[in-house]
Amino acid sequence: MVGRSMMGRRIAAAALAVSTLVVVGWSATAFAYGMGPTPTVSVTASTDPCGAVSVTATNFAPDEAVTVTLDGTSTVVGTGTTDPTGSATVSIRFPSGTSAGTHTIVVTGASGDTSSSTVTGGGTCLTAAVSTTPSSGGGLAFTGADIAAMAGVGAVALGVGGMLILVSRRRRAADSAAA
Repeated sequence: MVGRSMMGRRIAAAALAVSTLVVVGWSATAFAYGMGPTPTVSVTASTDPCGAVSVTATNFAPDEAVTVTLDGTSTVVGTGTTDPTGSATVSIRFPSGTSAGTHTIVVTGASGDTSSSTVTGGGTCLTAAVSTTPSSGGGLAFTGADIAAMAGVGAVALGVGGMLILVSRRRRAADSAAA
Protein backbone atom coordinates (compact mmCIF):
# COMPACT_ATOMS: atom_id res chain seq x y z
CA MET A 1 0.00 0.00 0.00
CA VAL A 2 2.91 2.35 0.78
CA GLY A 3 4.39 1.71 -2.69
CA ARG A 4 1.14 2.63 -4.45
CA SER A 5 0.79 5.81 -2.42
CA MET A 6 4.33 6.84 -3.33
CA MET A 7 3.73 6.08 -7.01
CA GLY A 8 0.58 8.20 -6.98
CA ARG A 9 2.49 11.11 -5.52
CA ARG A 10 5.21 10.75 -8.14
CA ILE A 11 2.63 10.68 -10.92
CA ALA A 12 0.90 13.76 -9.47
CA ALA A 13 4.26 15.56 -9.16
CA ALA A 14 5.15 14.67 -12.76
CA ALA A 15 1.75 15.88 -13.98
CA LEU A 16 2.21 19.15 -12.11
CA ALA A 17 5.70 19.60 -13.58
CA VAL A 18 4.48 18.93 -17.13
CA SER A 19 1.50 21.25 -16.66
CA THR A 20 3.79 23.99 -15.37
CA LEU A 21 6.09 23.63 -18.39
CA VAL A 22 3.12 23.78 -20.75
CA VAL A 23 1.75 26.89 -19.03
CA VAL A 24 5.13 28.64 -19.13
CA GLY A 25 5.55 27.74 -22.82
CA TRP A 26 2.07 28.99 -23.74
CA SER A 27 2.46 32.16 -21.73
CA ALA A 28 5.78 33.00 -23.35
CA THR A 29 4.36 32.73 -26.87
CA ALA A 30 1.07 34.41 -26.04
CA PHE A 31 2.63 37.41 -24.37
CA ALA A 32 5.27 37.79 -27.08
CA TYR A 33 2.61 39.45 -29.24
CA GLY A 34 1.95 43.09 -28.66
CA MET A 35 1.52 46.35 -30.41
CA GLY A 36 4.86 47.83 -31.31
CA PRO A 37 5.66 51.51 -31.41
CA THR A 38 3.33 53.61 -33.55
CA PRO A 39 4.77 54.55 -36.96
CA THR A 40 5.65 58.24 -37.28
CA VAL A 41 6.58 60.61 -40.09
CA SER A 42 8.61 63.79 -39.98
CA VAL A 43 9.27 66.18 -42.84
CA THR A 44 12.31 68.43 -43.33
CA ALA A 45 12.63 71.00 -46.11
CA SER A 46 15.92 71.76 -47.81
CA THR A 47 17.46 75.21 -47.41
CA ASP A 48 16.35 75.93 -50.99
CA PRO A 49 12.56 76.50 -50.90
CA CYS A 50 12.23 74.76 -54.27
CA GLY A 51 14.46 71.86 -53.24
CA ALA A 52 13.48 68.37 -52.31
CA VAL A 53 11.59 67.64 -49.13
CA SER A 54 13.00 64.91 -46.90
CA VAL A 55 10.35 62.57 -45.47
CA THR A 56 11.56 60.38 -42.60
CA ALA A 57 9.42 57.42 -41.54
CA THR A 58 10.16 55.56 -38.31
CA ASN A 59 8.74 52.58 -36.39
CA PHE A 60 7.69 50.67 -39.49
CA ALA A 61 8.56 46.99 -39.98
CA PRO A 62 12.23 46.26 -40.78
CA ASP A 63 13.10 46.01 -44.48
CA GLU A 64 9.57 47.04 -45.47
CA ALA A 65 8.68 48.83 -48.71
CA VAL A 66 7.09 52.23 -48.01
CA THR A 67 5.14 54.47 -50.37
CA VAL A 68 4.81 58.24 -49.95
CA THR A 69 1.60 59.81 -51.28
CA LEU A 70 0.23 63.33 -51.24
CA ASP A 71 -3.12 64.22 -49.68
CA GLY A 72 -4.27 60.63 -49.32
CA THR A 73 -4.64 60.19 -53.07
CA SER A 74 -3.01 57.67 -55.34
CA THR A 75 -0.41 60.27 -56.35
CA VAL A 76 2.84 58.55 -55.40
CA VAL A 77 5.59 61.10 -54.80
CA GLY A 78 8.23 58.69 -53.53
CA THR A 79 9.07 55.16 -52.47
CA GLY A 80 11.70 53.61 -50.26
CA THR A 81 12.62 50.66 -48.08
CA THR A 82 13.08 50.77 -44.33
CA ASP A 83 16.35 49.74 -42.76
CA PRO A 84 16.66 46.95 -40.16
CA THR A 85 15.44 49.38 -37.47
CA GLY A 86 12.23 50.20 -39.41
CA SER A 87 13.27 53.70 -40.55
CA ALA A 88 13.43 55.15 -44.05
CA THR A 89 14.18 58.56 -45.50
CA VAL A 90 12.64 59.40 -48.88
CA SER A 91 13.38 62.58 -50.84
CA ILE A 92 10.27 63.97 -52.59
CA ARG A 93 9.15 67.02 -54.56
CA PHE A 94 5.65 68.41 -54.85
CA PRO A 95 4.20 67.53 -58.27
CA SER A 96 3.83 70.55 -60.56
CA GLY A 97 0.36 72.00 -60.36
CA THR A 98 -0.06 71.23 -56.68
CA SER A 99 -2.09 74.06 -55.20
CA ALA A 100 -0.50 76.23 -52.55
CA GLY A 101 -1.65 75.52 -49.00
CA THR A 102 -1.67 72.77 -46.46
CA HIS A 103 -1.04 69.23 -47.68
CA THR A 104 -0.84 65.85 -46.01
CA ILE A 105 2.09 63.57 -46.75
CA VAL A 106 1.09 59.95 -46.06
CA VAL A 107 3.59 57.12 -45.70
CA THR A 108 2.16 53.61 -46.09
CA GLY A 109 4.11 50.45 -45.40
CA ALA A 110 3.61 47.19 -47.29
CA SER A 111 2.12 45.72 -44.09
CA GLY A 112 -0.61 48.37 -44.08
CA ASP A 113 0.86 50.58 -41.33
CA THR A 114 0.39 54.26 -42.12
CA SER A 115 1.46 57.58 -40.73
CA SER A 116 1.10 61.12 -42.00
CA SER A 117 2.40 64.63 -41.56
CA THR A 118 0.98 67.97 -42.61
CA VAL A 119 3.08 70.48 -44.55
CA THR A 120 2.52 73.88 -46.10
CA GLY A 121 3.57 74.21 -49.71
CA GLY A 122 2.43 74.26 -53.29
CA GLY A 123 3.50 74.06 -56.89
CA THR A 124 7.01 72.69 -56.95
CA CYS A 125 8.14 74.89 -54.04
CA LEU A 126 7.38 75.19 -50.38
CA THR A 127 5.82 78.57 -49.70
CA ALA A 128 6.70 78.54 -46.02
CA ALA A 129 8.91 76.65 -43.66
CA VAL A 130 7.75 73.11 -43.21
CA SER A 131 5.39 72.87 -40.30
CA THR A 132 4.76 69.24 -39.49
CA THR A 133 1.90 67.86 -37.49
CA PRO A 134 2.57 64.15 -37.16
CA SER A 135 -0.29 61.71 -36.94
CA SER A 136 -0.24 57.99 -37.12
CA GLY A 137 -2.52 55.31 -38.35
CA GLY A 138 -0.75 52.35 -36.79
CA GLY A 139 -1.58 48.81 -37.75
CA LEU A 140 -4.64 46.78 -37.02
CA ALA A 141 -6.28 47.43 -33.69
CA PHE A 142 -5.75 44.81 -31.02
CA THR A 143 -9.14 43.64 -29.86
CA GLY A 144 -9.90 41.00 -27.30
CA ALA A 145 -7.90 40.01 -24.29
CA ASP A 146 -4.65 38.27 -23.47
CA ILE A 147 -5.92 34.91 -22.35
CA ALA A 148 -2.61 33.19 -21.78
CA ALA A 149 -2.90 33.26 -18.00
CA MET A 150 -6.45 31.93 -18.13
CA ALA A 151 -5.47 29.23 -20.61
CA GLY A 152 -2.53 28.30 -18.40
CA VAL A 153 -4.71 27.91 -15.33
CA GLY A 154 -7.11 25.78 -17.37
CA ALA A 155 -4.28 23.59 -18.63
CA VAL A 156 -2.95 23.07 -15.11
CA ALA A 157 -6.45 22.24 -13.85
CA LEU A 158 -6.96 19.74 -16.65
CA GLY A 159 -3.58 18.13 -16.01
CA VAL A 160 -4.10 17.83 -12.26
CA GLY A 161 -7.69 16.60 -12.73
CA GLY A 162 -6.56 13.97 -15.22
CA MET A 163 -3.84 12.75 -12.90
CA LEU A 164 -6.26 12.55 -9.97
CA ILE A 165 -8.66 10.47 -12.07
CA LEU A 166 -5.80 8.18 -13.12
CA VAL A 167 -4.61 7.69 -9.55
CA SER A 168 -8.18 7.11 -8.34
CA ARG A 169 -8.82 4.44 -10.99
CA ARG A 170 -5.55 2.67 -10.18
CA ARG A 171 -6.43 2.63 -6.47
CA ARG A 172 -9.90 1.21 -7.20
CA ALA A 173 -8.42 -1.45 -9.48
CA ALA A 174 -5.84 -2.37 -6.85
CA ASP A 175 -8.48 -2.47 -4.10
CA SER A 176 -10.77 -4.65 -6.29
CA ALA A 177 -7.91 -7.06 -6.99
CA ALA A 178 -7.00 -7.26 -3.28
CA ALA A 179 -10.61 -7.99 -2.23
